[in-house]
Amino acid sequence: MGELKSLVNAIQVLELFKKKSSWGVREISREVNLGTTVVHRILSTFETMGYLVVNEVTKQYEVGFKMYEFSWMFKESISFVDIVRPYMKDLSNKVGETTFLTWRDDLYGTSIAVEESKVQSIRFIFDIGSKRLLHAGASNLVILAFVPEEDLARLLDEQLVKFTDYTPMTKEEILQRLTIIREQGWYCTFGEATKDVTGIAVPIFDCRNEVMGSFTIAGPTYRLHEGTIQENVASLLEMKEVVQRYIIDFKITRQNINQYT
Repeated sequence: MGELKSLVNAIQVLELFKKKSSWGVREISREVNLGTTVVHRILSTFETMGYLVVNEVTKQYEVGFKMYEFSWMFKESISFVDIVRPYMKDLSNKVGETTFLTWRDDLYGTSIAVEESKVQSIRFIFDIGSKRLLHAGASNLVILAFVPEEDLARLLDEQLVKFTDYTPMTKEEILQRLTIIREQGWYCTFGEATKDVTGIAVPIFDCRNEVMGSFTIAGPTYRLHEGTIQENVASLLEMKEVVQRYIIDFKITRQNINQYT
């Protein structure tokens, strides 16, 4: 009977997330009339299993990726963007800058999701659907670094667009950047694609280890300077790790990605 009661308590707690998406330990304790120690143990178990996650800003519990496995059995309309958007929003709140998701579209990068900073909006730069060649900007270069050699060769033969005085325009400049990205796994640009804007990006890979996109933090260079880069990189890599686990669990590939976006 003790095990059954524990199961009932756990289900009671999980059911609360149908009412609203974010809960604190004490709030749940009052709602289901359980001690905070019991509630915390239940929440910690669900977090370990991936069904719940802790919002780093609010310190409250929210629905995790694992919960969506059940949703996908009944509702095909849930998209990859729907899944990752809450994590992008958390990241934006944490670092105080705008975050966005870019997909690889052959030799181009297309922005498909943006979460704006509450501190300062740069939405006009990253409109949904905006498309640029992969030769400029952190969000695009981290994708270009991992495309097949034949695709890289095709891009280097393209008529490249110069966005600012810092946009790489020669083969040597581009290849030098790609070498650095492959070595460190992320990249930062200062005003390469947009004047006075810093971009810090990490690539995203499908379950076959083919590059398919990137996550980027972007903001004005006077705030996103060399002294803040490492902290932002750590936050980006942390989110990337969560998303990569999801991609592997659902066996997402570049070939089937359209059904998830």
